[in-house]
Amino acid sequence: MAVKPTYTTREKLNILQWIKNEGISLRGASRKPKMPHYNTLYKWQNEGVGERNDYPANKQSVVLVIPDMHAPFVHPDALDFLKAVKARFLPSKFVCLGDEVDFHAFSRYPKDPDGLTPGQELSCAREALIPFYLEFPEMLVCISNHT
Repeated sequence: MAVKPTYTTREKLNILQWIKNEGISLRGASRKPKMPHYNTLYKWQNEGVGERNDYPANKQSVVLVIPDMHAPFVHPDALDFLKAVKARFLPSKFVCLGDEVDFHAFSRYPKDPDGLTPGQELSCAREALIPFYLEFPEMLVCISNHT
């Protein structure tokens, strides 16, 4: 008798995400080599694998850690990504590891003559960070070389 493989929550999530990205049905995916049976995939999908009750295993607390935003040069999709992570994992704490503002104008690196002035950069950084302040009003911020 064959031994059924066991899958971690992360492996289940990766398999379901792959199926979604490939745009194939659960039945089609189950026909691929080394894929779980259709009934297993269906069960994972309908049980909400990776929902808050599966993550983390100890269920004590989830911390969303945000590194190096470097506003005003923050990635345009950063806030949407962080909102999705927040909704998915329901963190109880939010920590910014610092470097939330770039401060290129104050750095030791060569300056771009067409770049922002220090005042412009600070003003743009403040404006770029407002949506983050609104989304994460109780974030802990670490002191860093860009803080």
